[in-house]
Amino acid sequence: MEELERLIKGRKCHFELYYSSIMNFCMKLYLKGYNSDGSDIVIFDEQNSDLDYLISKCKVAYKDWLLENKGGY
Repeated sequence: MEELERLIKGRKCHFELYYSSIMNFCMKLYLKGYNSDGSDIVIFDEQNSDLDYLISKCKVAYKDWLLENKGGY
């Protein structure tokens, strides 16, 4: 979790993490108002019962997005 926090610190990312007994852990990472029309870009939005797996998957998705759109991280 600390590495993910370090990656998004200082950027205009919004991060949501919550637990629901119906849906397990839910995680969303997005850039609010990033597009020219003011819409959000959702980088990661998934749910899973394993929080560590979900965090790792989010880190990979964010790093991939940075490599494709920002030239690196």
